[in-house]
Amino acid sequence: MTLYPNSSLNTDAIVQDLPQVNRSDGARAYPTRPNTRDVVWDKDENYFYIRVTNSANNITSLQRYSYETAPEPTMEELFVTKDDFSSLKGEIDNVKQSLQDILSVITAPTAPVDGQAKTDGQYNTTNKSSRSKSKSNDSNYE
Repeated sequence: MTLYPNSSLNTDAIVQDLPQVNRSDGARAYPTRPNTRDVVWDKDENYFYIRVTNSANNITSLQRYSYETAPEPTMEELFVTKDDFSSLKGEIDNVKQSLQDILSVITAPTAPVDGQAKTDGQYNTTNKSSRSKSKSNDSNYE
């Protein structure tokens, strides 16, 4: 009993599993199945066609797209080196330190003048508004 009974298969042959057509006329004429969406490839140019069929097996949509081949990205294009990462980390640390220095200057308490708290004119030392509220006289509007 042989393990692989059909040894006459040619494994060197390229299987044409991508349906290829000649332009949009070929895409419309290529066999379809009902209620499907599929792709056919142009034989001569870098286009593919996405086809949509209805229940009567009629093509309801045919869209043409172009494509171009692109090389696989290298490791250097996908990731940064350890030196680049360390350099960036150092720059971020410098920015953090600068922000902390700025915040410490902004949030530092102001020194008292002549033993009294400094005011900005709008608030007194109890932080209540020094402006008086005017009372409206409702009798004027009757």
